[in-house]
Amino acid sequence: MINKIELSEVPENNAVTIRKIITFEELPEVLGSGYAEILKYLDDINHAPSNVPFAIYHNSHMDKLDVEFGFPVAVELKGEGDIKGSKTPSGLIASCIYKGPYNKMEPVYNEITEWIRENGYKAAGAVFENYLNDPQTTPPEELLTRVGFILEKIRPDSI
Repeated sequence: MINKIELSEVPENNAVTIRKIITFEELPEVLGSGYAEILKYLDDINHAPSNVPFAIYHNSHMDKLDVEFGFPVAVELKGEGDIKGSKTPSGLIASCIYKGPYNKMEPVYNEITEWIRENGYKAAGAVFENYLNDPQTTPPEELLTRVGFILEKIRPDSI
């Protein structure tokens, strides 16, 4: 289930991330272990995330998915090993909140893609997800995910 699609501006934020090329099937394990690795790094240097975890999808190739994931942080950090200092995407976005299991999100992507096309925009880069609650303590049907597409206006009469 999704809520209303909204148009908004998002600012760039400092982040620490890991970026990998994986298959879609590897995603849950890679994200789970990667988030734990990043949290350990932040704890070791006495920092905390400044917001919820996210994943940025730089392509949609399910057999070679280019995913960058991590946490926003209040200050610029260098990282170590696979963990890198990074920035979150910024700009005009179309987004909505999806409630339900991660593996049932395809209709949300389709709905946002159609909304983008119907409203005079085109996707202009990465797609991202913000994970608003913890899958280890939240039943799958109660999970909340903000799904967002960075946009570019293609018609001057657009909203």
